[in-house]
Amino acid sequence: MSIKSELIAAKVDVNLKNAFMAIAERKHRPASQILRDLIRIYVENNKIPNKETLETFHKTDRNEDVFYAKNIADLMKQLDI
Repeated sequence: MSIKSELIAAKVDVNLKNAFMAIAERKHRPASQILRDLIRIYVENNKIPNKETLETFHKTDRNEDVFYAKNIADLMKQLDI
């Protein structure tokens, strides 16, 4: 079973591309594999909601780490602003 793939074309500064290719060669890794890894990391880190946000939602549901303020002045005081 083969995985369907797509081609992504992107304009990159020539100096940045050359530096990237030199590092990839020095590490004996195909540039395309490094780019796939970077895309996976970017997607994982930018999921909405991300892992940290989901945990915060769960804490709020359990009434953990919930803070209350009487008004904006009270909130600012609690935040040391």
